[in-house]
Amino acid sequence: MQKQPPIDSIIAELDASISKDEKSTLEQWQAQAPENKSFVKAFKFIWQNTGSRHNLFTVRTDEALIAVHKRITRRRLIRQVSSVAALIICILLSGIAYKLLSSQTQTIQLTAQQQQSITLPDSTTVILAKGSTVVYPPEFSSTKRTIKLIGKAWFNVHHNTSQPFTVETQHGATTVLGTKFTLCDEPTHALQLFLDEGKVVFKAKQWFSQPLHLAPGEMISMVNDEYTISLQPNLNASSWATKTLIFKNTPLNEVTKELEAYYNIHISLKQKQIAKLRFSGQINETEPLTALEIIALTLNLKLIKESTSFSLSL
Repeated sequence: MQKQPPIDSIIAELDASISKDEKSTLEQWQAQAPENKSFVKAFKFIWQNTGSRHNLFTVRTDEALIAVHKRITRRRLIRQVSSVAALIICILLSGIAYKLLSSQTQTIQLTAQQQQSITLPDSTTVILAKGSTVVYPPEFSSTKRTIKLIGKAWFNVHHNTSQPFTVETQHGATTVLGTKFTLCDEPTHALQLFLDEGKVVFKAKQWFSQPLHLAPGEMISMVNDEYTISLQPNLNASSWATKTLIFKNTPLNEVTKELEAYYNIHISLKQKQIAKLRFSGQINETEPLTALEIIALTLNLKLIKESTSFSLSL
């Protein structure tokens, strides 16, 4: 912005007495820099609202000057008021700029090239799915812990009642004190939130949305354009990160489906009746053969390993 704004031209425009030359000069000055145009807008605002009891400040410079210098012309008086207004604008703009600059903090941005585990400054563990991105500060503030996520991640949040932990995504914010959960919010898919332990609160970005409180074994998903809470269809939404499959009195045909998805294998049941057998337990084996051996021994079944698949039978 130039040091000397064309105050006379601005005032003339406000008085509806501006000439073509003055108008051209004013337009050229505003076009030189964005802050010049902002100055004119701010000046007009102050000019039009001076003296109102409802404004943030009241300029009564003209009254004081009239009392002391009765012979000062109106134009000169206006230019003095203009200087005060310009000073106020500069102070306000400087304060806003300082606030913006001082609020900026250094952040760390990490995109996982493959599934990756990281530890945040508060000792919270985050396991990122391949291609997911997390943004977090080198140090959290004393009152809150806030990070940003794009994609899918599993969290084991370090418990701290005085520092709520919040994960911000494109669709909302998930806040906890200490818990374990999986959050998936990808650009091409609707948000899904699976809670393993503890409690979480999810708040969608829509202004009219209400906070949703989630309990273990529940999930949040989008149904008919609304976020709803429901029971998880299975207990293994976080198995990709925890490397543990959990089954509680689960029918064998559902167990094999989970194993097929987890290990990327094919399993066949030779007799229909064994599909209704139920299995309970935790499996944290890296090899599918070992996992199936545990199930076969538990249910007294025969396991056969074929070239590209497995089968269970009586």
